[in-house]
Amino acid sequence: MAEKYLEFEQDGVKYNLYDMPKGFVVKGDLDLSNKGLTELPDLSDVVVEGNFDCSGNELTTLKGAPKKVGGHFDCFENELTTLEGAPKEVGGDFECKGNRLKSLLHLPKMKEEGRIYCDDTLEQKYGISHDEFTANELNESSLYQNEVKIYKLRLQKSQERAEKEDKAVADIKARFAAWQAQQAQKDGLEK
Repeated sequence: MAEKYLEFEQDGVKYNLYDMPKGFVVKGDLDLSNKGLTELPDLSDVVVEGNFDCSGNELTTLKGAPKKVGGHFDCFENELTTLEGAPKEVGGDFECKGNRLKSLLHLPKMKEEGRIYCDDTLEQKYGISHDEFTANELNESSLYQNEVKIYKLRLQKSQERAEKEDKAVADIKARFAAWQAQQAQKDGLEK
């Protein structure tokens, strides 16, 4: 299991990556490569202005990744099956080769010149015939477009189902509260 203390120094101050201040900005690169990590520290409210590298670990998820990376994002050679948890935005290249990915859903927003590096199986799946490609090229893939549409529909259905369940629970609680009030009133009249 990964230790719960990873030191990072900026401007002469040492920080524990497992206890970062909210909204923190890393002014340069953040290298977490080859640390034996099975999960990332929670950096989901952190911005990395430079590159972020979490390659060569044993990550099964990108949960906890920085919310934004100004440079390149490297997560190659892990055990990822999904890109869920990836940063919302990456300013440079996105390297995800050497994982168990079946899809590029949850790929971050990227600049036009940003390149995506993934395994050949995904390139073939999306009909892309070269080793690296841009997000625009990926977005032109009809299969990728369909995956995104299906994902959004499933997400919408899931949210609708959750809203219905929340409403049903609220209705049950309201009926129970009304019943309790009736019982209390009834008990008061009997005394």
